[in-house]
Amino acid sequence: MPFCKRTVVILGCFLTAGLLVIVGCGKKGPPAAPEGVAVSGKVLLPNNTPLNSGTVVLRPVSGLHGATGAIQSGGTFTLTDSAGRNAVVPGKYQVYIKLPPQTDEGIQKMINTRYLDAESGDSDIVVEITGPTSDLTIKLKS
Repeated sequence: MPFCKRTVVILGCFLTAGLLVIVGCGKKGPPAAPEGVAVSGKVLLPNNTPLNSGTVVLRPVSGLHGATGAIQSGGTFTLTDSAGRNAVVPGKYQVYIKLPPQTDEGIQKMINTRYLDAESGDSDIVVEITGPTSDLTIKLKS
């Protein structure tokens, strides 16, 4: 009988180890973003004047990791990833703008609504990030 108990214990250990391998141990959630590059630039309205407030949203054409950046005076922005790093994963992105609620109505009318809804996936402004840049210019259309 002692042989049977030992066999059951050994089998139990192997089964437990096998389950751990199958189920896995580790961090859950989306995969970490790959290394990114620093990207900054400016946003121009259709009349070539800078957009002075809002947020630039880069939605990946394919992939998981987008980027955003607060638009400052003069239309300038610096993009950050979801972890807050000044890094954008190289690739192609659709560009969207989030305007603050107090945005002047004239400016709102100047920007085509397709650029204001990142959920629609309707933006025809696409940028390709291939390396670090400090002069990405995004020109909005009416």
